[in-house]
Amino acid sequence: MDGVCTIIIKFYRRLVVLMEQQGLVNRTLMLIARLERISADSIWAHRASGLRGSLLRGLELVKNGGEKTEVAQLSAAVEQGYHLLEQAAREIPDMDKLVKS
Repeated sequence: MDGVCTIIIKFYRRLVVLMEQQGLVNRTLMLIARLERISADSIWAHRASGLRGSLLRGLELVKNGGEKTEVAQLSAAVEQGYHLLEQAAREIPDMDKLVKS
C-alpha cells in the first residue's frame, strides 16, 4: 500500500510542477506580445527587444523539460519584463491632460 501512495504522491507533485510551468509559459507568451508593442520611439524599446530574446530562449528551455534553475531564471526574466512594461507605460501621456490643454 505504501508503494502505491508514494507513486501517487510523486505523480501529484509532478503534475503540480507541470501546471506551474504551464502558467509560467502562458505569462511569458503574453509578456513577449506586450513587449513587442512598445513604441520604437520609447527609450525602453531597445531593452524590450533584448529581453524578448532572453524570454524566447528561456521559454524554449523550459518547454523542453527545463531544470529548476532554468525555470527560476525565466521567472526572474518575466519579473524584469513586467517592470520594463511598467516603466514604458509611464511614458504614455495622459490623454485627459492633453485634451484639457
